Amino acid sequence: IPQSFYHLAHIPNTVEALWEQLRSSTTRDELRILRNRPFSYRVVRDHASLERFYHEMHIPYVSHRFGAHCMESELPVMKEWMDQRGELLCIDYDGRWVAGCLNTRLEEWY
Repeated sequence: IPQSFYHLAHIPNTVEALWEQLRSSTTRDELRILRNRPFSYRVVRDHASLERFYHEMHIPYVSHRFGAHCMESELPVMKEWMDQRGELLCIDYDGRWVAGCLNTRLEEWY
């Protein structure tokens, strides 16, 4: 079970190409669904938020999902990732923090 995984998304080189990609019917439908819900997001880079995410969301999720086969990411490593090249994306639902994801840059990829 990986401690992390890579998900790469192609981001077009021009704003025009990005808008064209965002105008697809699938993207429009997904955005419409989200606009009709009380979701919001924020991006943070502080250790206190990362620690809360780690203890309240990450560890409970991977422990439940993978049980005895769980390989927990180490908090100091996650802090290093965030300090060097990352950020924590926090998803709020009706003002309550409900999900998060530690994103890091790898060379030209995000």
